[in-house]
Order: sequence, then C-alpha cells, then structure tokens
Amino acid sequence: MDVEEEAFLFANLDNVLTSIIADKRTNPKNLKILSKFKARINLGYQMANDEYFWVNLIAENGEFKLNRGKLEEYDLLMLMTPEDAMEFHRGLLSTKDMLTRKNEYGMRKLRFEKGNTGKRHLGLLLKFPKIFVLD
Repeated sequence: MDVEEEAFLFANLDNVLTSIIADKRTNPKNLKILSKFKARINLGYQMANDEYFWVNLIAENGEFKLNRGKLEEYDLLMLMTPEDAMEFHRGLLSTKDMLTRKNEYGMRKLRFEKGNTGKRHLGLLLKFPKIFVLD
C-alpha cells in the first residue's frame, strides 16, 4: 500500500470513529461510559494475508485520539479487515459474529490479544462496541 492509500484509509477511519463518538455524545445516557472509558488500543487493519495497517486509539477523560502507528505500551491489540470494521461500526455485524466468523483471509473477523501490561482487558473488548458501534 502506498502513502496516498494509507493517508486516505487513515482519514476515513478517523472520520468514522470521530463521527460515531460525536453521535454518542448527543445521547446523555452514553456520556458516562464515554467519560469513564480509558484505554490504549492498537488496531491492526489487515490489508493482505500478512500485511497490516496500524493505528492506535488513546482514550482518556472523555477524549479520544486516533494516531497512525503502533503503541509500545498498550492495553489491547485488535486485528480486523477494514471492510469488517466498517460493517461492525455500522452495526451490521455483532461482536459474536466478529469473533466467530471468518474473514476473506481465513482468519476470524476480529482477533484480539492482551496488551503488554500483562492483563487480558476483556472488559475493554466488551466496552468497545458500546462506544464505537452506531445505535
């Protein structure tokens, strides 16, 4: 993937996640979970069988920031294809579907690993859809 394609993909991901969070902020019942969510997540978007586009998400005190690249210290690592991620964010695929179905490369649609902090952080994985999936 060339630099132009990477910039376009990152801009799309940033716009999608920013608009979902903005939509969630309009509903008062979501404000509590948005303000309490604290995480450092590496997101790997699978572009080919062994090629990933890495972004990281840092959430703290109700602020969410998406950056390019991989974090050295993180709580959770999530791997998925961009197409599956978009369907997940739109609510077309559930967390169960993402964890059990296969993607076009023969792997699960959503794979996750514990962070380098040593904890599994399954709570973060369960909170992720509450924040980043449209209602």
